[in-house]
Parts: sequence; C-alpha cells; structure tokens
Amino acid sequence: MPTPTPRFSADTLKFLRALKRNNRREWFNARRDQYEAAVRQPMAAIIERLAIDFADFAPELVANPKSSMFRIYRDTRFSENKTPYKTHAAAVFPTRGMPKLGGAGLYFHISPDELWIGGGMHSPQTPQLHATREHIAANLKRFRAIVESPGFKKHVGTLEG
Repeated sequence: MPTPTPRFSADTLKFLRALKRNNRREWFNARRDQYEAAVRQPMAAIIERLAIDFADFAPELVANPKSSMFRIYRDTRFSENKTPYKTHAAAVFPTRGMPKLGGAGLYFHISPDELWIGGGMHSPQTPQLHATREHIAANLKRFRAIVESPGFKKHVGTLEG
C-alpha cells in the first residue's frame, strides 16, 4: 500500500489561529506538544516528500527539514511588534550551494488566512544579480512575452520598477 501524501490538517490551522489570539510564551510553552504534532511534524514530512519530488524536476533545489523550515520564533530585536511567535509555518527551498536566503529558490507559508507560494531571488549576491540582469537583457523579447502574457498577468500581476 502506498504511503499517504503528507499534508497539514485542520489542527494545523486551528493551532495557528489560536496562536494568533494568544501570542505569548506561557501559552505557547503549555501547548508545545500541540505545535510539534500539528505544525512542525507535518511541515517536516511535507519537506521530506518535496525532496523526493524535487529530485525529479528540480534537483538543484534543497529540501531538508533542518535547513528549509523556518523557526516559529520571531526576531523582535528591531521590531515594534514584540509578539514572540510567527503565526504561520514557512519553508524555503534554496539553490544547492547557496545561502538559505541568498539566491534563487522557492518559498511557501501557511497561515489561517492564506497559503502563499512564491519563487524568485531574495537578496542575491552581486555576481548572481548581474548574471540575472544580463540574461534578461540578452533575452528581452522572450522576457517581455512571458511577463506580458495574459496567463502571467492573471496569476502574478504586472511587473513594476
């Protein structure tokens, strides 16, 4: 019998919704086991499954629970919002050999309000940025055909800047 595809459950959204209302250390610590079972373990299983899928169509992407999964803890040092926890679960799949947030990759997060999936580059290193710009400039006609297509505009919107 095939292994079932890993997924988030209603308990995932229930926990994240409750965390949004009770974003305090005492509340979270009392429910850490719920977080592990409803959010962290399903996310790890999904990432492990994506590693298998990526091997077929995007072997350059890294999918590893330890490095792909974002921590639940917020960095509040420079933020006016001092709530200690993120109210979403997120993962990133960077290009192999690149920093977690330093190059092209894929990203997704799930929260009670949305499922957000994206791809692109976040803070590319200078050589990567120049190579990307040069590739677009050398293939401008093809690039414009893609970004001006009705399907692209429908799903992504228009590019600005």
